[in-house]
Amino acid sequence: MNSFDTASKAALDLQNVPVNFIKEILKLTPKQVSMLDDMTTSETGALAGRIAHGVTSDDEDIDPKKPHKRSK
Repeated sequence: MNSFDTASKAALDLQNVPVNFIKEILKLTPKQVSMLDDMTTSETGALAGRIAHGVTSDDEDIDPKKPHKRSK
């Protein structure tokens, strides 16, 4: 494998990190995973970020439709 192939593989692996995170956290079915495959990289990254925030947040309410309270 040359350096270009190695770099390409690394980039593809990195691109799959959010998808793999979402699949594992939400325990998605194959049909649901195929829906993830239809999302853009940006959309997948944003979704993974929201899930990570929800998992690590100590907020009682993380409803995305409600405005976020800013701490002062």
